[in-house]
Amino acid sequence: EKDEYYNEEYYTMSKLYKKVGDNIFNYKDLGNLIFNVAVSPVNKLYNHDFIKKYGVKFPENLIFEDNIFFWNAFLNTEKVLFYNEYLYLRRRHSNSTTGGGSKKFIDTIKINNIIIDIFKNHALFDQYKDKLYNRKVSTIYSRFKQIKEEFKNLFFEEMKKDFVKTLEEDNNFIDSLNKINKKIFETITSINDSQECLLIIEHYDLLNKNKSLKKKQKKMKKQIKKYNKENKIILNSNSWKITKPLRIIGSFRGKNMTFTEKILQHSNSYNFYKTKNEKLSKKTKKLTKKNEKLTKKNEKLKQELNFKENISNFKSNELSLTLKELTKTKKELDKVNEELFLMKYNYASL
Repeated sequence: EKDEYYNEEYYTMSKLYKKVGDNIFNYKDLGNLIFNVAVSPVNKLYNHDFIKKYGVKFPENLIFEDNIFFWNAFLNTEKVLFYNEYLYLRRRHSNSTTGGGSKKFIDTIKINNIIIDIFKNHALFDQYKDKLYNRKVSTIYSRFKQIKEEFKNLFFEEMKKDFVKTLEEDNNFIDSLNKINKKIFETITSINDSQECLLIIEHYDLLNKNKSLKKKQKKMKKQIKKYNKENKIILNSNSWKITKPLRIIGSFRGKNMTFTEKILQHSNSYNFYKTKNEKLSKKTKKLTKKNEKLTKKNEKLKQELNFKENISNFKSNELSLTLKELTKTKKELDKVNEELFLMKYNYASL
């Protein structure tokens, strides 16, 4: 859509090539790096006899089906060779089957469960349990964010149902999750509104990013302070003092660069600290702006959450008032019935 060519780590698999080079390997040589292998079939060549031998197939009527084909093949193969050349171009667009956010995105729940079953069938589940559970939660939640609004509530219900079922089947499931995935899991299983879920998790993400940025800023301020101190040492050095007369003379020469700078440009240490300071200053400004944007977004999310809470409180109050009115009306009705009964009784007596 943008008519741009670019490389993506997921498809180039540079980390994998750095590990295996031009050597023959299989999944046993990779450890957790097996999850860095792209599942897409377009950047692989498979031996036909091997595919027939193990009955490797794409499941029908599901999208993201290349995951199933890949894991069934990869965990059975004994010899893989990485050919580090680009021989294929893939065109990506937002209306593709896996990019359009259709109702079929819900298939990702089933796909992730099948992947786990494949690892269990190869007696590899315990070895990769933490990685598999974390991938399941993060992948499903990622697809939930991408699906079109009209299908979000349905996806949310199915996702919640699956997460609860997984916890029932494995009590230690939540212990395998990292901090962010644990937050995603706990949020999804504890609330009933898909939009509220997205807001809570986005708010949590922003707080973490904000915290991370503050740490980086603090670290950078220390670095700047260190470099300023080292620059001060240079400026107080004997060589700097000796060249002072030259700098005074040089201050009258040239408009674009002072004579001092002309002298100093030959000093490697000065140039190093000067460049480092400039880079750090730019990075600090950039991070400060980013921090400000995140803070504003954070405030906006807080307001949205407060708004939802106010609506909930309003509905609660409204329900309470309705119940009071109902009770009052019932009392009045009982009184009228009582009077009616007395009238009937008196009429019967006559």
